[in-house]
Amino acid sequence: LRGTTIGRGCVLGAHAVVKGDIPDYSIAVGSPAKVVKNRKVAWDASAAQRAELAANLADIERKKASR
Repeated sequence: LRGTTIGRGCVLGAHAVVKGDIPDYSIAVGSPAKVVKNRKVAWDASAAQRAELAANLADIERKKASR
């Protein structure tokens, strides 16, 4: 539709009718399309959170290797 902007990295559900703007990295579904989730949030973790996740994964791998 005219005046519609679909942001970068968006995912739209099948048969979604977009009216207006859909923000970057959003998941939108329905008719009219509504944003149900933002895909980018998970990647915006702080450096400390990413380090903690990496440490947890390393612990899991060590435990698997020691079996």
